[in-house]
Amino acid sequence: MTYPVRELLEDPAVLARFMSSVDTTSDPNGCWLWTAGKGANGYGGFSINHKAYYVHRLAYEHWHGTIPKGPYKLYVCHECDVRHCVNPDHLWLGTSKHNAEDAAVKGRRPAKLTASDVREILASPNERGVDLAARYNVSKSTICRIRKNEVWQHVDRQPDQ
Repeated sequence: MTYPVRELLEDPAVLARFMSSVDTTSDPNGCWLWTAGKGANGYGGFSINHKAYYVHRLAYEHWHGTIPKGPYKLYVCHECDVRHCVNPDHLWLGTSKHNAEDAAVKGRRPAKLTASDVREILASPNERGVDLAARYNVSKSTICRIRKNEVWQHVDRQPDQ
């Protein structure tokens, strides 16, 4: 039997098992720290009925509601930038663009490209990806993903008039 993710932590036994791995008191910034298993990416994992879930997504859905479906995938982002934090007050929804902007504002991941750079890349269909990558100091796969519309989707694909 499958349940919507929102309902998974409504079972008191499952919620108790989840919360037994959360430290709500030791972090001075108010983070609720996941103390059980974490992946190499730093995000906490929790298994329910033999299915693995990211703990910050479970926490968001439990305390805030179902993550809506839409034209863009929504991420559960951390105001605190602590990947294993599950404090619902620290979690917010954003698109990939919002998450990247948040990272840049906080100095976690300065953007290497600008929208203008992306438009120039798109306006150079005959230039080799390896040459563009060297010019913009990004990987060849980044150039390929821009050209395939896998990243930087928010940039207007039409040349400036």
